[in-house]
Amino acid sequence: MKNRVFNRHAESGFSLIELIVVMGIIGILLSAATINFNQWMRKNRVETQVRKMVTDLSELRVMAFTTKQRHSFVINQSSYAFRSYSSEDEDKCSGGTAVPGRTAYVNFKLKKLSGSYYSGACGDTIEINTRGILSGSLGNTVVFEYSDASPVVDCVKIHVLRINPGKFDGSVCNDN
Repeated sequence: MKNRVFNRHAESGFSLIELIVVMGIIGILLSAATINFNQWMRKNRVETQVRKMVTDLSELRVMAFTTKQRHSFVINQSSYAFRSYSSEDEDKCSGGTAVPGRTAYVNFKLKKLSGSYYSGACGDTIEINTRGILSGSLGNTVVFEYSDASPVVDCVKIHVLRINPGKFDGSVCNDN
C-alpha cells in the first residue's frame, strides 16, 4: 500500500496532451485579443485624424484673424494644406503661398458628402477671411473613408463660424 501511494505521487503532473490543450486555449484567446486590439487601433487612427483636422482648421481661423491675413484650406484626397494670401484681391485658386510645414497627410481617403473624392481643385478650397469667418464651400463636410472600424467621430462638418467633428450615418454628418 505504501508503495502505491509513493508511486502515485511520483507519477503525478501534467500529461503532454493536457499541456497541448492548454497551449491551444491560450493561442485562441491571444488571437481573439489581437483582432480586438487591431480594430481598436484602426478606430483610434480615424478618430485621431478627424480631431487633428478640426484642430488644424481652428488654428487656421485663429491665424487668419490674429494676423489680419486671408487664408485658405485646400483639401485633397489624401492630404490638406494651408495657404496664405498677401492681399484681398489675390485669387484663391491660383494665388497665395503655401504655409510652410502646414500640409497634413492622412491615412484615409477624404470624401465629400456626395461620395466623390476631394481633388484639391478650386472648389475644394475653403477660404477664411481676416475676421476668421469661413467662406467658399459653406456647409462643407469632409468624410474619412475607412473599413473595419466603428469610430465615434469620422467626419468634419464645416460651418461659417464653427468646425465640428461628427459621425457620418450614410447621408449626413451628425455634429451634435
